Amino acid sequence: MTEEEALREYKRIRASIEKYKIHNGPSHLGMQQLFSLFSKNTTCQKDRLSHCVPKTVQYDKWIPEAINFQTYILQKDVPVNRAQLMATHNSFNTRADGCGLEDNLLRKLLRYFSDDLDIVIAQQEFSMYDQMSFGVKVIMLDPHYLDGKMRMCHGGNHFEWVDKLIEIVKKVFHVDLELHSEQLGCVPDSRLWDDGISEISQWLNDHPKEAVVIMINDNPSWDHEKNNLVLDPMVKHFKDLIFLTSDVKPGNHFPSMRQLVEMNKRVVITAANTYSMFGGQFIHPSFVQNGYPHNTLKLFSEYPRCGGYSYDHVVNFGGESCIFSIFYNGPEDMGLLTPSITDNQGLYNLQQLLDCGVNHISMDQSSPELAALGVWTWARNHPINPQVNQCTLLDNSANRWVSSLCDVQESHSFVCRVNNSFVLTSRTSSKFEDGPSYCRQLNGTFSVPITSKESRMLSDLINKSSLYTWINLRYTNQTFVF
Repeated sequence: MTEEEALREYKRIRASIEKYKIHNGPSHLGMQQLFSLFSKNTTCQKDRLSHCVPKTVQYDKWIPEAINFQTYILQKDVPVNRAQLMATHNSFNTRADGCGLEDNLLRKLLRYFSDDLDIVIAQQEFSMYDQMSFGVKVIMLDPHYLDGKMRMCHGGNHFEWVDKLIEIVKKVFHVDLELHSEQLGCVPDSRLWDDGISEISQWLNDHPKEAVVIMINDNPSWDHEKNNLVLDPMVKHFKDLIFLTSDVKPGNHFPSMRQLVEMNKRVVITAANTYSMFGGQFIHPSFVQNGYPHNTLKLFSEYPRCGGYSYDHVVNFGGESCIFSIFYNGPEDMGLLTPSITDNQGLYNLQQLLDCGVNHISMDQSSPELAALGVWTWARNHPINPQVNQCTLLDNSANRWVSSLCDVQESHSFVCRVNNSFVLTSRTSSKFEDGPSYCRQLNGTFSVPITSKESRMLSDLINKSSLYTWINLRYTNQTFVF
């Protein structure tokens, strides 16, 4: 190599380092925020590598209760294929189950050499059982056939030169090698597919009043067209819990999550692409409009533009937390969903996605406290000991709901729905029961936001100088009615 060639190569490497520079950049701070939430208000039994043993995670029970309120009560009539649900990206790729080659230790080693070096392989910390327990409703799975068995692992990148090398090995050594470059990242001891499906089945058995949506992301290069090894374990473990494609009513009318529980059809399996439907008896077409790579946060924009998509469509957005030192930086290339950091160029926080009513908010590095940020209704620790005469006020400053007596000392406005828009009454009252009559005077109905986007639209109308506003939500007969 000449001196000139060496100088060009040096500049190329330096440019690569600058492009994927980690230290103190917004994406680095976003990742640090996500990691810091793993232990915030969360305890568990640790394994020898300091990861939480599955099913031992303890957290604030308000989190799943509030998320379940939004899922099963507030959206009781919203079809599951149009509902707003908390999701995790590559839900199976967890450190709790041994994924990631212990990247938490590798990170420390790389940081010893440079603050600008980093590696993040596993996209989740907690097991799928724990994710669903703290509020996740959509589980995303990738099947890969490797070493004679179907497994769950994270691959996906296509390298033509690797595939050519595999073909040469097969011809020279006369071996039937079922391997593809898109399976790089999978290892022979990657988790068995049957084992992961069994874990989801166990969670459903332990939570008989809950439902789950499973999204299958597959292609022939991953399962080597052995899709029976993907489908059969789901049929074996879920049995009659599966909501079949033949169960969909004419006109493509789906039940809500609550109705699925009432029907005891608590598993809805969807496909990320046409191939993943496997004939279409058990697996539904994708619910969402914008699949990968069109759903990355790099293509999102905040309220009111909301990524440029129509509110009438079902959408999901998520980022990518994988980092491979100077070679690949997922947060920089694909965006990242963070607790609070935003640069509006790929880094967004949960509230920004909630403001736009994103249906499936796909979290990387999920945790109980990250899921808590998906609660757009109740203020923390509300409702307080629901009683028969308990009503609800909107805390105008925080845009969150608080439980209240139905007859208070102060007078407040009421939220009315008029022609699919919100209007606030100019008249005020200290009594919740005055809401219907006050709203009728405006040719409207006493109302409550049903989606997070409606909540944002309502907050734009609220007079922040007033402390509270009545919303039409009341606790009676051991449940909330609105």
